[in-house]
Amino acid sequence: MNKNNYTLFLVLVLLGISNVMFSQQTKETATQAVLGENTANNSAGDHWFKYTPSVDGILTISSVGKTTADTYVILYDSNENTLAGNDNTSQSLQSEIKIEVVSGSEYFIKWRNYLTSATYAWDLSIRDIEDGDFCSNALDAIEGNNNIDLSNLFNGSKWLKYTPTIDGFLTLDNTITPNNTWIEIYSDCNNNWIQNFYNKKEYIVVEANKTYYFKCKDYTTSLEFNLSIRPFEDGDFCSSALDAVEGTNNIDLSNGSKWLKYTATMDGFLSLENAITPNKEGDEWIKLYSDCNNTLDYFYNKKEYVTVEANKTYYFKCNANTLSLEFNLSIRPFEDGDFCYNALDAVEGVNNIDLSNGSKWLKYTATMDGFLTLENAITPPN
Repeated sequence: MNKNNYTLFLVLVLLGISNVMFSQQTKETATQAVLGENTANNSAGDHWFKYTPSVDGILTISSVGKTTADTYVILYDSNENTLAGNDNTSQSLQSEIKIEVVSGSEYFIKWRNYLTSATYAWDLSIRDIEDGDFCSNALDAIEGNNNIDLSNLFNGSKWLKYTPTIDGFLTLDNTITPNNTWIEIYSDCNNNWIQNFYNKKEYIVVEANKTYYFKCKDYTTSLEFNLSIRPFEDGDFCSSALDAVEGTNNIDLSNGSKWLKYTATMDGFLSLENAITPNKEGDEWIKLYSDCNNTLDYFYNKKEYVTVEANKTYYFKCNANTLSLEFNLSIRPFEDGDFCYNALDAVEGVNNIDLSNGSKWLKYTATMDGFLTLENAITPPN
């Protein structure tokens, strides 16, 4: 064998040994990981690493910004129980895990060759546990403006808590920061969710001396919201509804939705027209109930008519999508043409129908077998 052939043979043997060694790697032969930059090699299979932290903290394992490879990482405890895994982050094909770890416990990191056979760098870092990392160590929210740093998060969120001093409405307004901001509110630390606040101002009922928890999501690097609380007011609930009057009603919605009530003075048609106020700041709608539980109709930027009974009370919920709402309430007795059974007579020729008080029924008895023609193109449509 000449020198060149011998050299080639030796290189191939060494490469073969290297591939066999990597292809046979398991948890027991894991590479020791270090804080800072490490290198994973998926050319012949999964690459295992091991790491034992010297402090309690938040461990971050990340290939984000280190490679263009489509990576996949899994973290195990010493018994090979899966603790966490990540294929792609929300913004890249790279992988990242953030998890709480305990000093002195051994952890195993497996970079899979599931989607790549590349060799690439990845980072390992650990930081102290901070207030707000968990629901159990939530930061205190305050009345007024709260500015939350979301740049260094565990598990993509920061927790806050607030204990109201009165029964009332708690308001969170996270429309201050013009970004995609998301706050989830919980009644405890056991995932008992109450409501989400997504770029909006919203109101929830709270109890005095009960602690509520806010989970601020990391869709931005910071979040600003305003927290306020107020006692209950007349109109907050159906049971404390304000009196609506015939004619114009001006409703202040700056503190949330309001309930109103009206007792009909006759059998007839009740009309609500909430198209008086131009819809500049949001959707304007009124929801009509026959009692505090049963819905009759919606009034959405329009004039509408509903059948009502004398001496029966009806309830209106005015939605707080605007700061104020103006509507007109009126009632009238039934008229001929209101129903099919008292339809007006239609005539051959031109029929002029007054619809200012609502829809009308008409009837016509044919004088012969033949074609009946209705032409309602005389009045141009709106």
